[in-house]
Amino acid sequence: MIKSVIFDFNGTLFDDGKYHKVAWGIVSKELRGYPLTIEEMNHKLNGYTNENILKYVTDDSLSKEELIYQSSRKEAIYRDIVKEIEGGAKLIDGATDFFNFLINKNIPFTISSASIKENIDFFIKTFKLDSFFDVSTIVYDDGRFNNKGQMYKESLKVMNFIPEETLIFEDSITGIKGAYEAGVKDVIAIYNENLLNRYKEFPLKKIVTNYNNLSDLF
Repeated sequence: MIKSVIFDFNGTLFDDGKYHKVAWGIVSKELRGYPLTIEEMNHKLNGYTNENILKYVTDDSLSKEELIYQSSRKEAIYRDIVKEIEGGAKLIDGATDFFNFLINKNIPFTISSASIKENIDFFIKTFKLDSFFDVSTIVYDDGRFNNKGQMYKESLKVMNFIPEETLIFEDSITGIKGAYEAGVKDVIAIYNENLLNRYKEFPLKKIVTNYNNLSDLF
């Protein structure tokens, strides 16, 4: 029985892959002469921390200070892009209604994201996440984690969630693997056409395009 929920954020609650791709393209072109490919983004980098991505892009040639600088710079570019979205940035369809459903059912939930703190703060303000989440429980890339598995384990610990009773929403292969590594067996993937064949590798509970009509999970 599902008694708790953890959401990834980027690509899972906010469909922002194209904005990250543009931002990484700018940084990658400056650092190695050409942007990241769709193949790299979908199959090698989604779900990884900025530090790991930058190490990949530069063959691990940057100092710690340079890694921090380039990470912050990439995310600043990304945030500027999001701010310019016509009509304003919006969560995936049905997300806020689903949050309210969980609240009414007394089912606790949180976010575990590979984003850095500046982005988390930006998301909280942009999407008014503090209306639904205890934002102090959000796990993010603060330099302590090497992968999403470690982040999910931290979220389980912070929230006192039991892995066997927790549902995780994810969109990346790395994140899905991390959920299983953390001991969570119930994983729902957010639809990504480029990853459908990879999704078949996992015993996913569902693949969904939005957060409507999910009450039957509980």
